[in-house]
Amino acid sequence: MPLIEGVARAVWRAFIPAFFSQGYTFRGAIAMLRDLGYGLRTTVALTDWRSINGLIRGQYAARNVDPAKRYPQNKMVETDLGRAYKYRVYGQATYTNIATGEESSKIVSLYTNTWFSKQGWAKEFERWKEKMEYETGWLISNVDMKVAEHNAGFSY
Repeated sequence: MPLIEGVARAVWRAFIPAFFSQGYTFRGAIAMLRDLGYGLRTTVALTDWRSINGLIRGQYAARNVDPAKRYPQNKMVETDLGRAYKYRVYGQATYTNIATGEESSKIVSLYTNTWFSKQGWAKEFERWKEKMEYETGWLISNVDMKVAEHNAGFSY
C-alpha cells in the first residue's frame, strides 16, 4: 500500500500548481483527484496544498523585492521546515557546460540561518556550488533567488 500512496501523493503534488492557477479550492481539487482514481488522506493532501500554494504566493511576493535590501519578513512564507534552520531559499540556477557552452536550468534550494538580501542569498548559492553540482562538467553561471521560507517558531 505505501507505494500506491506514494504514487497518489506524487500525482497530487504535480497537479497542485495547475489546480491553484485555475482557481480550484482545496475541496474541489481533492474531489478531482479522487475522480481520476487517486485516493489520498485529507491531512496529507492539505499539508501539501498549503506548502505548495505558499511557495507560489511567495514567488509573486518576491518579484517586487529590491535585490539589494534585506529580504522583508512579510514576503517570507511561514512553514515548518522540519529542520533546525531558520530559512530555506529557492532559486533558479543556470548551469553552463564547460566543454560545449550549453546552458540548462534547475531549481535549487539552500538551508541557512543567515538573513540576507536576494543578492546575498544568490551569493550563498554560488558559495555552495560545489555541493550542488548538476553533473560533472557543468558549472553554475547564474542564480536567481525566487522565494524564501521562514521556519515557524524560530526568530528572524
